[in-house]
Amino acid sequence: MVAAEDESSRCPGCESSEFSPTGLRVDAAGTPADLIRCRRCRTERWQRAHTEEDADVSVYWELYKADVDLDPDVRMAFERRYAAVFERLERVAEPLRILDIGGGIGNFAAWAERDLGAATVTADVDETAIARARARGLTAMLAGDVPASIEPASMNVVSLWDVIEHVADPTPLLTQAAAALAPGGRLVLETPDARFPLRPVLLTLHRISGGRLDLTGPLYYWEHKTYYTEKGMRELLGRHGFRITWCERWTSPSAKLTRTLDEVGREGTRSSRVVNRGLSRAYPMIDRIISRVGAGNKLMIIATRDGDAAET
Repeated sequence: MVAAEDESSRCPGCESSEFSPTGLRVDAAGTPADLIRCRRCRTERWQRAHTEEDADVSVYWELYKADVDLDPDVRMAFERRYAAVFERLERVAEPLRILDIGGGIGNFAAWAERDLGAATVTADVDETAIARARARGLTAMLAGDVPASIEPASMNVVSLWDVIEHVADPTPLLTQAAAALAPGGRLVLETPDARFPLRPVLLTLHRISGGRLDLTGPLYYWEHKTYYTEKGMRELLGRHGFRITWCERWTSPSAKLTRTLDEVGREGTRSSRVVNRGLSRAYPMIDRIISRVGAGNKLMIIATRDGDAAET
């Protein structure tokens, strides 16, 4: 068992201080980081020695990632995803105003303005992503400017599409989201699911091979600080006044994961390049199989602060 030493080492989900090692270690900006698992809610996170350079803002918007999100096939796949999620969104006041935190180059904001007629604001920590969003005619700002620029309780929806896993401490992010939401507003959230069945399989292969067979790269990397379970996410959101009203497990959009694996497959060791290229080719079939059994790798969540909808 791994014991947490201070408050910052508690589980971001349930706040437990008891963890189990998984045996997986990665390079975290020059410092080794070990993947540990909460013994209570099974949320997973990276642990490494604290340094002054520790920060949530990692090198995420490398050029290829921005280009992946500009790919027409990727954009269309995500637009279908947005539409499917918003079909589950009920009783939201109009006119629709959306704050998209971690919105990158603005794909979601552009779709929401065009297809929903929403007034949108997209925010991100990366200046390059913000510049690209503004070049598309979107209202975009650095995340640090949101508190001073967004009137409290002025938004009907706050969205966090694959964002919360990128921060070690989710409290400032969720506090900002709650402050922006009007009464009856909704939080829309997507994040990797720590209970995705393929994760323990790859971790077991890594452990029994002594690390010689490492296929964990597509599922575990330092950019994602925390991998939540549904239980951990319910407790985390509950502490911030949110109640989950809808939760399902979906797969990553096939077009994006295939393109990303292709790009990642050009880097790393020869064996990792071969594995990632192979996964890229096989993923569409894997996606269809996983989707049929409802065991997707992403938690898709809608939460409300006012408790006006029945929990599912």
